[in-house]
Amino acid sequence: MTHSGLLAFVTTAKYADGMPLYRQEGILQRIGCDIPRATLASWMIRCSELVTPVINMMREKMLEGPIIQCDETPIQVLKVPGKKPTSKSFMWVTARWDEDGKKIVLYEFASSRSSEVPLRIFKGYRGYVQTDGYEGYSPLGLVPGIVHVGDWVHVRRKFMEALKGQKAGAKATFAEHALDAIKNLYRIEHSCSTSSERLHARQTQSKQIVEDLRSWLDSAMHKVPPKSLTGQALAYMDSQWPKLIRFLNDPIIGLDTNIVENSIRPFALGRKAWMFSDTVKGANASAALYSLVITARANGIEPYDYLAHLFSELPKAVSANEIEALLPWNFSTRY
Repeated sequence: MTHSGLLAFVTTAKYADGMPLYRQEGILQRIGCDIPRATLASWMIRCSELVTPVINMMREKMLEGPIIQCDETPIQVLKVPGKKPTSKSFMWVTARWDEDGKKIVLYEFASSRSSEVPLRIFKGYRGYVQTDGYEGYSPLGLVPGIVHVGDWVHVRRKFMEALKGQKAGAKATFAEHALDAIKNLYRIEHSCSTSSERLHARQTQSKQIVEDLRSWLDSAMHKVPPKSLTGQALAYMDSQWPKLIRFLNDPIIGLDTNIVENSIRPFALGRKAWMFSDTVKGANASAALYSLVITARANGIEPYDYLAHLFSELPKAVSANEIEALLPWNFSTRY
């Protein structure tokens, strides 16, 4: 029987520290442990199967939240039925940040980027879903009970690209006007410390900025070539407008999807090291184990400590209450 501490070490090294299994194989050999990478890979798959009850309960808790952010990032999986080894698959990531401090991050592998994936992820959900402007999310806004919310950061990025694309020494531009307005929206947000303050500030200050920005946008769209970077930024903001302004009426809605984007970064860093997954089963294993590692980190918990405890105690858990006690945010190092 493999010790839970060794399993936690291998899992943490790969999913928290971005160390591929072939490197771990070499490190273990240097200390006298001859464990082939194929064995390490099979351990990761078995661990992901073991934690299925925890992942399922985390998903249930995720869908109880009033607002969930979602994003996706590419992953290459060599052996996806019906696809070439060089084709792209995707990790879809959802994140829920509660005001009481509980944080949940879930990864889910899918072989496509189609709208069917978010529709499946959010099946049965009622609440806000906040995303960037990728068109694959649009069908969510047609689902009864779901309110689709936009992301001001992606609007800002479009105008930043337009500003960078201009010649040095250019005069004040349309892009600068939009960026100044968005900066003011963030300034107002940062000045608020409570939900009631935030809602009041949005209604008395942000709302006027948004209304002025809408009037400016209607005028600017007729003055800028549509194929220019600025024209594309204006068109993007216009297409996202109904979703962008929903933050004005509910303080639980943030201005952006930075929470879920930040949750993707550890995966992106790890991907640079291990580059691809071999099989769908391996990609699914990575999704489950990344979910645990990143959720633990988000809640201020050392992933190794949590995983060692989880791998040791989960086989003993038989009731829903015992499984719930093993969720990352319920973990204490004093065990």
